[in-house]
Amino acid sequence: MLSRTVLRSLFGIFAVGAAACSGRDTTMVQPGDRSSSRTPLAGSITVAIDSSGLTLGDTAQARATLRDSFGSVLTGRTILWTSEDPLIASVSARGMVTAQARGTTGIVASYGTASGSASIAVASAVTAVPVHMVAVTIAARSLAVGQTTQAAATPRDSTGAPLSGRAIAWSSSRPTVASVSPSGLVTSVSVGSANIIGTSETRSGSASIAVTPARALPAFQDSFESGARAAVQGGYKWTDYNSAVSVSSAKAFSGTHSLEFVYGPDALTAADDSDAEQRFHFGAYLTEVWVEYMLYVPSNYFHRAVLGVGDTFNNKFISFWRDDYVSATDFRIRIEDYPNGGGGVFPSSRPLVRSVGSSSIRPVSTTSTSAGGSFDIGGAQVAPPAPDRNFISPSGPIKVGDWTQIRVHVKAASGLKTNDGVLELWANGSIVFRKNNGDLIGPSGNRELHNGYLFGWANSGFTQKTVMNIDDFRIYASNPGWAP
Repeated sequence: MLSRTVLRSLFGIFAVGAAACSGRDTTMVQPGDRSSSRTPLAGSITVAIDSSGLTLGDTAQARATLRDSFGSVLTGRTILWTSEDPLIASVSARGMVTAQARGTTGIVASYGTASGSASIAVASAVTAVPVHMVAVTIAARSLAVGQTTQAAATPRDSTGAPLSGRAIAWSSSRPTVASVSPSGLVTSVSVGSANIIGTSETRSGSASIAVTPARALPAFQDSFESGARAAVQGGYKWTDYNSAVSVSSAKAFSGTHSLEFVYGPDALTAADDSDAEQRFHFGAYLTEVWVEYMLYVPSNYFHRAVLGVGDTFNNKFISFWRDDYVSATDFRIRIEDYPNGGGGVFPSSRPLVRSVGSSSIRPVSTTSTSAGGSFDIGGAQVAPPAPDRNFISPSGPIKVGDWTQIRVHVKAASGLKTNDGVLELWANGSIVFRKNNGDLIGPSGNRELHNGYLFGWANSGFTQKTVMNIDDFRIYASNPGWAP
């Protein structure tokens, strides 16, 4: 009978042999010993979901962190995802959670014998407050052809409160007049009017826009910023001037330079006048012309009228003519100003608008006179005009001590005695004088203008040195889109 010692030895030999035949790793892994090449076993799984709460139809990503029994993160493992209640929230093989029904459930991640979970709550979808009305606004309600402006829409609820986050669909009632982009940018296409419509859900609102003819570019312009008069532009140019007119940096409306006109000081004699005149020339013979500029009149401006010295007191403001300014047969028209009274020194003046030439150049209310005579096309001849409307004065429309935008429009009559000529003058956008039934035409039907001048003779004279300035001068040969 074998002894117990022999049996134990034989058993050990068989055990080692069996292990060697089976190929099993018999290495013992001690706690804290990470030098072994044996694949670690999962010890725990923690689960996190990007959102702790969802509404019906929403999705969120679940993420699992797998650790071994020593707490080290294990990577490259395929996680099995399940939901404790798929009717509330389902989960894909990649851990994407989808809310299915109202309630709370757990999303479970498993690997081998390890598992972990996280809770997810699903709420009913919030019902949006319906749009009750849409308010539409447009930044500019009138555009010239080719211009753009921005439209905006505000959806509101039944109480009038604005609703955010609502989509707006844009459309136009007349896209051939004004089109609108998906972002609400309005573009004028042709003359007319259109409604720009903003729609949100089932509600719409609109705002109207008017499209006017395209505004012309200036045929000639000068801001005097070079320190000199501008060069010829398409035949339009500055021409003659006297020594009282120069480009100056003493005052400017925009930039640093303007055209300066110096009058006075003048004595109280029969020759008590001044002359500061700048002429200009059109690049074509025009039957209609528009001129605009900024005018500065100093605060010491006084339009005087001294009786008994044979003076006429009229001061030139702006003039237009064809080719020969002194000819009695040429087409000429000008705007002058007279003192607001009959004598003494007066701190303001009013306009006198005159057509100058032969007897055929006359207003409809004036009878024929000798060639070269003057005719007040604003009504019956008055010299000086009654002091019932200021022109240059502390109260305006051309205010002393300030800049004023001047715009002048001249249109010759279409024929002799057709009385459809037009002469208009604006100051800072407000009409000062308008004549739209004038007999503005030359004695033989000549209706073209080719030249003009700014200011000129001041027959009243100025007791003090008086300096006028003109800046941002422009000539238009076609309608710039000014107010009718």
